[in-house]
Amino acid sequence: MARWHALVLRFTPRRSLCAGRKTASKLQSEGSVKRQNSGSSALPSEYANLLSEAPKKRAVQSTGKSTSASKQSVKQAAAKKASGPKLEKEAAPKTGEGNSARSTEESAAASSKKNDRESSVKSTSKNKGKASLPSEYNSLKFERVSQPTPRLPDSEMRRRRTKFAVGGRHGVMRQSLNTSGIPAALSLPYTWTAGNVTFETGRIARLSNGAVLAKSGGNTVLASFVREQSNEASPDGMLKLTLDYKEKAASRGMLPKNPMKQERQSEKETLVARLMDRSMRPVFEKGIMDNLQLSCAVLSADKRSDTDPLAINAASAAIMLSDQEWAGPVAAVRLAYADKEFIPDPTVDQLRSSTLNIVYAGTKHGMLALEAEGAEIPERIFAKAVNVAHQQILPIIKAQEDLARKLNQKSWKQKLPQNPYETLRYGKKLEKECYDSIRETFKALTFAGKRDRARFFGRLMKSCIDLLPGKGTPEERIAVNELVRKAFRDHIFETKVRLDGRKLDELRSIRAEVAVLSGDVHGSAIFERGDTQVLATTTLGLPFEAQKLDDYLAAVEKEKRFLLHYEFPAFSTGEIGSAARKNRREIGHGRLAEKSLASIVPVEKDSFDPDEIFSGALSVTKKDDGSFRHVVRVNADVLGSDGSSSMATVCAGSLALMDAGVPMKTHVAGISIGLVTSQDQKDHLLLTDILGMEDHLGDMDFKVSGTEAGITAVQMDVKLQQGLPLKLVPQILKRAKEARTQILDVMKKAVPVPNKKLAASAPAMDIIRTEPLMRPLLIKNGMEMLRRITDATSVHMKIEETGDLHLFAPSQDALATARRLVHELIGEVEVGTDLSGPVVRVLDFGVFVEVRPGRQGLLHISQIISPEQRASVNVEEDLPKIGEVLNVTVTEYDKSRGLIKLKLKR
Repeated sequence: MARWHALVLRFTPRRSLCAGRKTASKLQSEGSVKRQNSGSSALPSEYANLLSEAPKKRAVQSTGKSTSASKQSVKQAAAKKASGPKLEKEAAPKTGEGNSARSTEESAAASSKKNDRESSVKSTSKNKGKASLPSEYNSLKFERVSQPTPRLPDSEMRRRRTKFAVGGRHGVMRQSLNTSGIPAALSLPYTWTAGNVTFETGRIARLSNGAVLAKSGGNTVLASFVREQSNEASPDGMLKLTLDYKEKAASRGMLPKNPMKQERQSEKETLVARLMDRSMRPVFEKGIMDNLQLSCAVLSADKRSDTDPLAINAASAAIMLSDQEWAGPVAAVRLAYADKEFIPDPTVDQLRSSTLNIVYAGTKHGMLALEAEGAEIPERIFAKAVNVAHQQILPIIKAQEDLARKLNQKSWKQKLPQNPYETLRYGKKLEKECYDSIRETFKALTFAGKRDRARFFGRLMKSCIDLLPGKGTPEERIAVNELVRKAFRDHIFETKVRLDGRKLDELRSIRAEVAVLSGDVHGSAIFERGDTQVLATTTLGLPFEAQKLDDYLAAVEKEKRFLLHYEFPAFSTGEIGSAARKNRREIGHGRLAEKSLASIVPVEKDSFDPDEIFSGALSVTKKDDGSFRHVVRVNADVLGSDGSSSMATVCAGSLALMDAGVPMKTHVAGISIGLVTSQDQKDHLLLTDILGMEDHLGDMDFKVSGTEAGITAVQMDVKLQQGLPLKLVPQILKRAKEARTQILDVMKKAVPVPNKKLAASAPAMDIIRTEPLMRPLLIKNGMEMLRRITDATSVHMKIEETGDLHLFAPSQDALATARRLVHELIGEVEVGTDLSGPVVRVLDFGVFVEVRPGRQGLLHISQIISPEQRASVNVEEDLPKIGEVLNVTVTEYDKSRGLIKLKLKR
């Protein structure tokens, strides 16, 4: 059997610590004896040479110098080994020369031992007081091991797996049960209310600072965390953290649906990455300058449940196994509500029947991020759902802590400044000269608009930065920003007055207006709240124009018939910027506004495929529940922004929908609640309808939208490292409902109920009942007549098995034209109606005239030739020719058989 050799690196204890100090040559000889006794093949010569020369090379490098005698002895030893016994005998030196050479070799060996001891002592004293591996691992070293082992069966390889592995800043350390060298893997399964989840690490992605495979059912997510050292802070003081979430088509055994057959960034991936960012970013310590990246990829998926909570849990576990300083772990869970019961980790089928869908993320102390959508959920039930979700994440947090403890992973604790402005050389001078000026500016600008506040604060910030030696380095800008945050908190707590002079629970001025655009626009509205202004337009479409969703993973819906798109141009904040593509913020805000309105817009849930228009296989009959059969799109343009533009979009969208005639039962409004905490984080103040600067300087943005009956959507993010205390949630929901009620009153005055009629340019739909005898006229020749009408009017038609003909027209005028043509084709013919048409058939008893497209009437020969002349008539010469147009009048119509009798019009 052929044998092979593998060269691996393994940590092994120093022999000198457990069996007395031994030289490298003795260790090598012992290894050779063991290998011979085990029956394995000998170590290859090139590897043996490396091992024999390695101690001597280390001795030379440790002293920094080498003697000519030691070099000569090494060369002589190599020459002896290469020449063999015969050559050694021929080149034997004299007795004196041999004694001199041996003494030189012994002195070199003694010098090497001495230098090793000195180097060890120096290294110990130099590293004293610094972070290091646990004590039991301090005496580990690299050793080259030869493995002349044949290929083992898979079962034997699995049995010989390593006991556990640790990856991170200090490299990879393994303790092996055998000499197979198979990569290590540790799995720590845990069970919670929703099912089984397994964390696995050490087997793949070992070059990351931390990597975890999280598995739940058929879902598998790989999360990897990498930290790149940097000594420069970001210019805006933000944590340099990048988060990516990717869903693979291969995870469902599918090919990508685009022509290139490659995955492309989807809207869902962007939304999950945003949720992960809001869940992770607050937990990191302030002052981190390193570049951080979290990457999550879905490797396998099933149809049971979605993977976004699993991705957050995997990402948190990856950071726990790394050397990064943070205040985690973080855990997430999805929660549904159906039949008055809360369902953790619901399936897709359970979500379809649920009235509430929550994704909750937090630490053991509080809530970090929240995404929710519901069908007018009362505040009491929603607050209870938040508490239930928090209890569900506690076992997940404990499992991550157990995972890190099992691996004995201790994070490298870097001393980071809690207050960066105090660490500067002139920090006290900065606070002394700028703090009072900032406080006075807050008081002086209480009645100013956003533009004035931005201008004055810009000048103030510049004057503060000019006091510092760097004249505006990133660290100095962070210091000034922290000082402004401190002054802002002190101002709010001392005066209880907002930056624009409002009370803590006071709304800004509100204005609502509808029908602001004319022409072919189906519905439009403008909503203003302070300096925040949003223009919304509503466009109606036909059922087959719904957006097809190409998500590879489990999804509640496969298509969307209600869409909302949010645009945030740079001029809305008085800045210059490109509008080439939407960023993550625009996608996230648009999705939040869409969720807020989706449960109130009564769009029909049935799917519709334009390829099946003429097949009769798909029903689009109108439902008895009042569903709106149109596809609805709301486009929101932010014209001015000073905080809560997403909630203003909800209000503007609701107004535009009613202006377009969408049968909504009530209005939907949204509001944002802010939070300011004291320096010791013991006291909290809630701010209703926060400004942009209050959002920037504050600690929370809690967006709540809904109707008078309850909540339809929630999105929350905080800057508190331990998360939002749950005791504040009921207070926040109560404050939001009070503000929402005031906004709804203003909106009702603008448009109390939906318009009765749709716009003239809006798409129109109708159903025509057909008689059984008339249906062959519709479907004969491959529905040729219907296709002719479609080509002439752009009206799509579909016939049901029941005989009902559905018409989908781009406008009211097109629908009227199509109805007339269909009526001419299959409608009843009134007696006495004058018609005209060509002759299509000539028989002995008369001719058939095509009086309508596809319909013929009989003109009897008695109506053409008198009875006296009939005996001598020549059919070919005396009767009308085929193609000759005749003017006729209907004399009789048989409805049961669809027969038409004609006479010549005199």
